[in-house]
Amino acid sequence: MMKFSNHKFMNQEVRLDFISYDHCTFDNCAMVYSGYSPVSVSNSDFRNVPWVLNEAANNTLVFLSALYHSGEGGRQVVEPILRQITADVITPDISGITVAADNNELALGT
Repeated sequence: MMKFSNHKFMNQEVRLDFISYDHCTFDNCAMVYSGYSPVSVSNSDFRNVPWVLNEAANNTLVFLSALYHSGEGGRQVVEPILRQITADVITPDISGITVAADNNELALGT
């Protein structure tokens, strides 16, 4: 994994996959996460920084959005995930939940 420490990034696209950033400054940079590795950014400053999810990360976001808007069953799956995201520690546990797609419709089961 490539590592940056005490580095200043300005006016550029910054990839988050497979790269570690520590004590860095990001000024007017697009932070791009594709979802292929955990993100490692610590003790860093961000100024005028949009966050971009693409590829696998964006697919996950689209999936969760579709699931949430599919009905009450979808909301029951997504809302606990959202609560875990806003908690101090993320420990997703969706064991026992299955999701099947058929004819562009989502079916949930437990």
